[in-house]
Amino acid sequence: SDLLESLPSRNPSPEKLYEAKESLHAVQSALQGISPKLRAALVLKEVEELSYEEIADVLDISVGTVKSRISRAREELMKILRNKRKRETLKG
Repeated sequence: SDLLESLPSRNPSPEKLYEAKESLHAVQSALQGISPKLRAALVLKEVEELSYEEIADVLDISVGTVKSRISRAREELMKILRNKRKRETLKG
């Protein structure tokens, strides 16, 4: 019984759940800040889990363009999130 009590819980703490929810909200908000073309390619890849070829078919663009848009979308998303984090740090 003591051994089981000393093991970490598989359930995340309320703090971890809150952090995860805040992170998800930040990403969703940042997604709105990138162009629709970039957002569409990224969402199809990361959320819908489509292959590059499937995304190319859906968007009627080349696979090279898909890869380029996903790369640019990730860069823009990270830039937005970094700037948001900087602003929040400056606020205190």
